[in-house]
Amino acid sequence: MFCSVLRDSWFQLPAVRAGRVMPRFFVAEPVSPAARLALSAEQDAHSDLEVLVGRAEAYAAVPHQTLAMLQHFTNTSLYGLSVLWIVKTDDDVFLRADAALRALLATSHLHPPGARIYSGWMVKGAAAHRNGKWAVTKQEWPATSYPEYASGPTYALTASLARQVLKLHRQGVVTEV
Repeated sequence: MFCSVLRDSWFQLPAVRAGRVMPRFFVAEPVSPAARLALSAEQDAHSDLEVLVGRAEAYAAVPHQTLAMLQHFTNTSLYGLSVLWIVKTDDDVFLRADAALRALLATSHLHPPGARIYSGWMVKGAAAHRNGKWAVTKQEWPATSYPEYASGPTYALTASLARQVLKLHRQGVVTEV
């Protein structure tokens, strides 16, 4: 499985091995019984998989995976310490966890505790896609352009911001992540 490549490479970086970085794989529940069994065996062996029960693997499931990730890390602690930053990266990105950790901790020192910080690419004024892979219907999104949104293969946000996003989602203010 692709996870083994990551476990054998950047999971061996000092920040990960020292427990300052807690990598997790968020995966949809497999459809086939054989794949479910294999995933269960991998989880038993490595304890780094978060299986999203009842969610099929599809691009449309990304918002649900994101919410699950935010929920997981806002409710998790490392050795009794709260998670400060949540970093999401695509499976085809080699994250330099040590360098990312140094940059995020340096950023944290510039702001008061509990600051809501996002680091990543923000898209403003993008036209709504009506054709192609990312198309949405006018019923799904009637406006001609999307509101400002986060995008890209890697981003980071403070746990405080993640908690605020989850709160707004529960209140129905944020419907998609």
